[in-house]
Amino acid sequence: MKHLLFFLLSFSAMVGESMASSITISGNVNNPKGNAVAFRTPSGVKKCALDGTGAFTITFDLSEAAYGAFAHGKESSAMYFIPGTSVQIKIDADQFDESIQYSGSGAAPNNYLAGLFLLKEQTIGMDAYAIYKLEEAAFNEGVNKLEKALTQYYKNNQEAISTHTQFNGAEKRKVGYEIMSMRSKFEPYHAYFSKDKTFKATVGPEEILVDLNLNQAEDLQIPVYTELLEQYFAQKIELFDPDTYTKVITNEVVKLVQNQEVKAHLLFTYAQFHLQNFGAENAAPIITLYKENGGEQHKVDLLESKYQSLNKVSKGQPAPSFSYKNIEGKAISLADLKGNYVYIDLWATWCGPCRTELPFLEALQEEFKDQKIKFVSISIDDNEAAWRKMVENKEMKGIQLYAGGWDAKIIQDYSVRGIPRFILIDREGKIITSNAARPSGKIKAQILSLEGILP
Repeated sequence: MKHLLFFLLSFSAMVGESMASSITISGNVNNPKGNAVAFRTPSGVKKCALDGTGAFTITFDLSEAAYGAFAHGKESSAMYFIPGTSVQIKIDADQFDESIQYSGSGAAPNNYLAGLFLLKEQTIGMDAYAIYKLEEAAFNEGVNKLEKALTQYYKNNQEAISTHTQFNGAEKRKVGYEIMSMRSKFEPYHAYFSKDKTFKATVGPEEILVDLNLNQAEDLQIPVYTELLEQYFAQKIELFDPDTYTKVITNEVVKLVQNQEVKAHLLFTYAQFHLQNFGAENAAPIITLYKENGGEQHKVDLLESKYQSLNKVSKGQPAPSFSYKNIEGKAISLADLKGNYVYIDLWATWCGPCRTELPFLEALQEEFKDQKIKFVSISIDDNEAAWRKMVENKEMKGIQLYAGGWDAKIIQDYSVRGIPRFILIDREGKIITSNAARPSGKIKAQILSLEGILP
C-alpha cells in the first residue's frame, strides 16, 4: 500500500461523528519487518512495540469516528477508527495487502477499505501512476472502468457496512471525489511522465475542479475531499512565493468558502504550510485570519508557538552560531566566516531533493567563487561514512561540514522541519532569510542584489 513516507506526512483533518471514547486495537504481525506498528490518527501518529511473538495492543482516545491508517515497515493500510469499538488485526508482512484481516466490533469498515484497495490494484494495476502515463483516450477508459468497479463494490458491500451510517455515506460520496481527483491530476501528471511540458488535456484541472463543492463540511472527514480542496486553491498559488501565497488565502479562501468549518480547516492547513515553508515572514496575517474564522484555541496556540519559534530566526535577527568539522577534521564556525555573505545548505546523502540541487549549487559556487560569499553545506546524515564517501567521490566544492544527525543543534536553532533547507546570512552575521530560495530557483537574483557582492 502507500509508502510509509506519505503515511507520516499526511496531516489532513479526518474526523467524523462525535462520541467521546477510546478504541483498542490489537493484533499479530507474522514475518515482521521491524519491531513496531504505527497508527495515523487525528491527533497524530501513535506507535506501538511488537512483543517477541509479533503481538501488539494499543488504546487511544477518539472524540469522533475518523479515517486514518495502520503502518508497519514500509507499507500502510487505510483504516476507519470508531470510538467505543475494538479491532483485531491479523497480517503477514510478506504479503501485506493480500493478508490483512480485521475482526472485532469495528472490523467491517476496515475490511471494506482493505478490499477496496485490492480492487483498485486489480482494476488499474499495482503502479498507481501507470494510468497517468497512458494517452488521454486510454486514461479516460481506465478511469471510467474504475468508477464502475468502485460503484459496484460499494453496492455489493451494503450489508456489511450499512449499520455504520456515517462511514457508509462517506464511502458513497468518496467514489465521486476519487474520480474527480484522478481526472484533475491527469494533465500535470501526464505532462511530467511524458516529458511534454506543453501537454494540455481536453478538460483541464481548473475546469474539472470548478464543480467541487467548497462548503461540504461533513466531508472534511474524507481525506481525498480535503486534498481536492487544497488542490483547488493550490492551482491559484505560485508555491514558495510568500507574497502570492498570503494574497491567495486572504482574497480567495475567505471570499469563496462560506462554511465556517471548511474555512477554518483550510486556513489552519495553509498556516501550517506557510510556517513550514516560508517561516515567520507574512505568517501573522494568516494566523489572525484563522483566529477570526472559527479557529480552535489549541490549534491557535500551536500556530502561535511555531510562529514565535520561527520569529527568532526571521530577517534581521542574529544568526544562531554553529561550529562543525570539515572533511579534514578542522572545526569551522559561523564566526570564522564573518565579513562574507553565507549561503547554507542543510542536506543529507539520503535526501533525493537535496541531491537534485547539487549540480545547481555547484554552478552557483563557480559563478560566485571570487565574490564575498561563502557556500556552506552542512550534512545531517546519521552515517558519517556515507557523507565522507559522497563528498570525496563527487569532489564536492565549497565548505563541507558534518553536523551528525537530525538532532543536530543547527536543526533546532533554525527550526528546520525538512530538507533541503537553505539559509542566507549577511556579512555581519544577521539573517537575511532562514528559508532562502534553492539553487535551482531564484537565489542567484537575490545574491546579485546583495550590497557589495560584486566588485
